[in-house]
Amino acid sequence: MAEIKNAAAGEQFSSRWGLLCTILGMAVGTGNIWRFPREVVGNDGGAFILMVFITLFIWAVPLICAESVFGKKSRMANAGAFKVLLGGKWTWIGGFCFMVCMMLGSYYVVVLGWVMKYLYLIFTGFLSQVQS
Repeated sequence: MAEIKNAAAGEQFSSRWGLLCTILGMAVGTGNIWRFPREVVGNDGGAFILMVFITLFIWAVPLICAESVFGKKSRMANAGAFKVLLGGKWTWIGGFCFMVCMMLGSYYVVVLGWVMKYLYLIFTGFLSQVQS
């Protein structure tokens, strides 16, 4: 309960480790967990891993940091933040970001449904009967 009160008072993260874990979680995402090993094998292993980390630190982490700064400075959601910080003609970009997040969220809901289905099949023993 104390964490909720602190969050309401303006504190966002209790430590730098919390912030770091949040950034890494957003940058990695569920899609990379199941797709990453397949892509590594199909694209010469080590060279692919190197390129993924370079791209992550050049593109993804700065974008996540910029999004956090926009939210903290404007104290608004996407469209409002772009309007306040960049002017009215950039408001559409905030709306576009919101739309992309909603589309990604709907994708992850389907993936979560698959995960729950397969967990159920694992716990009921059905998958052990299917394998030969």
